[in-house]
Amino acid sequence: MKQNIKTLLLLIAIILGFTFYDFFSQFNRLTPIFLFFMLFFTFCSVDFKEIKFRKEYLFLVLYQVGVSIGVYLLVSQYNEILAQGVMICILAPTAVAAVVMASMLGANVASVTSYSLLINLVISIVAPLYFSIMDVPEMLPFWISVKSIMLKIFPLLIVPMLLVFIIKKTSKKIGTALQKTSILSFYLWVVSATIVMGNTMKFILLQDSNNYLTVVLLILSSLVLCIFQFVFGYYYGKRFKDELACTQYMGQKNTILAIWMAQTFLNPIASIAPAAYVLWQNFVNTFQLWRRKSNG
Repeated sequence: MKQNIKTLLLLIAIILGFTFYDFFSQFNRLTPIFLFFMLFFTFCSVDFKEIKFRKEYLFLVLYQVGVSIGVYLLVSQYNEILAQGVMICILAPTAVAAVVMASMLGANVASVTSYSLLINLVISIVAPLYFSIMDVPEMLPFWISVKSIMLKIFPLLIVPMLLVFIIKKTSKKIGTALQKTSILSFYLWVVSATIVMGNTMKFILLQDSNNYLTVVLLILSSLVLCIFQFVFGYYYGKRFKDELACTQYMGQKNTILAIWMAQTFLNPIASIAPAAYVLWQNFVNTFQLWRRKSNG
């Protein structure tokens, strides 16, 4: 499919979800199913021998772990809720859907998969430690928190990968045929983006907060962080000629997990930041697709 058509379809999906949020939000429960099959069809075209952990990832992991808590400690002196929202936007691991977007952009899918596995594992352990030092009314025991976060991440990331791996190992004929189905992940992405946008808009509009300044600051800070993390990923990735992949695993966040963590472990109002991040990262993804088409 031509890149300009992909860009147009994704933009239409975002506008539809934004406009008819009340309708599309009703299908939010289907999102994990779409994500599962999006990853399944994407992994069909991945060479699993290329999935490996690189030394360049270490700095990025340290960035997410260190900068997130550093920014929290700084901003919390002025606004605790804003600090939590900013922190979760930085700490949130790479979205499983980043693998799909990487495929659309022609980026190194194996690289995004490798970093996604690493950072999701690290954050599932680090996040409960961070939440324990914050002003959280009722903090769950550490290992229960780790288990809860892992259950939100790894079934969607690991199971489709293992399924494709088994198919390729047991039947080369089926594996070869499945490689031609990777385009299906794009159509699933478009539908999923519409639902996620609709659910996000409804979520933001339903928030009951009298502190409108904090809400505005949460939305604006998520915009700044979204742009910064995509740009940071691009320039850092240029150092090892992997800029497109790096933009995805630094900028494309698992916002569904981030919203859940904020609502479960932090002040629920702080979840507005990762919710707004959904809007911004979808616009950035659309821009990336358009730019790829423009650059040929």
